[in-house]
Amino acid sequence: MGLSDNKCDSCSEEVGYLFPIAIIDELPSGGMKMVIKYYCWDCYDIITDTAKSELDEKDDEEDEDEDKDQEDE
Repeated sequence: MGLSDNKCDSCSEEVGYLFPIAIIDELPSGGMKMVIKYYCWDCYDIITDTAKSELDEKDDEEDEDEDKDQEDE
């Protein structure tokens, strides 16, 4: 999968161009390593949209926590 056969690491579709994304992968020993996976445009778009929405949710939660802290003072 990936660059060697021009197939997306998510959907396995063969495409002309793949987008690389670095991902932190946990090792069985408990350590971490960075791997690069390659995705077609559709899967890349889904992954980035999901990541953006998760970051937005996290920011909203942090803003709510800050608002609560300010109200308590």
